[in-house]
Amino acid sequence: MSADLSDLQMLMHQLGPATPGIEAIVEDDIESWEVQLDDGATLCIAFQCEPAEAVFSCLLGPAPVHRQTEIYAAMLCANLLYQGVAPIKFALNHPAGELMLIAAYPLLGMSLDSLQKNLSSFHAYARHFAEQVVVEESNTDAKPLALPDDSSLSGYLTAHLQA
Repeated sequence: MSADLSDLQMLMHQLGPATPGIEAIVEDDIESWEVQLDDGATLCIAFQCEPAEAVFSCLLGPAPVHRQTEIYAAMLCANLLYQGVAPIKFALNHPAGELMLIAAYPLLGMSLDSLQKNLSSFHAYARHFAEQVVVEESNTDAKPLALPDDSSLSGYLTAHLQA
């Protein structure tokens, strides 16, 4: 059994009415949607063909100018460290240069329940990292791009950012 675009389309039509916290789902085109949440966050979900995956993305905001180098280095480091640990990757949105969080979830066997769990998990990651990355210009305290409640990765990234 293979998963395809029609499977994700069906799940997206079920997602809104069945999920508390979703204000709206806007279909951008035949294979991508914007999910607007009641806390003001907007998450994008798109279909990827090979392999069949639901790709989630979210803008985290721009890195403060005085922390760009340190945040970009932490992003690269986190992308390596999180392989096999979390389904997330950091990227830059071109041309604005805003930081992005991306995750890909296999469509094969995905149910409405698993889509809801993935959405909730991704939203929690996005909130967590947005708080760490996008800080006031006057705040010079460096915060690492560590997974929530993960002291081993947090310690590694803290040491890396202070080096």
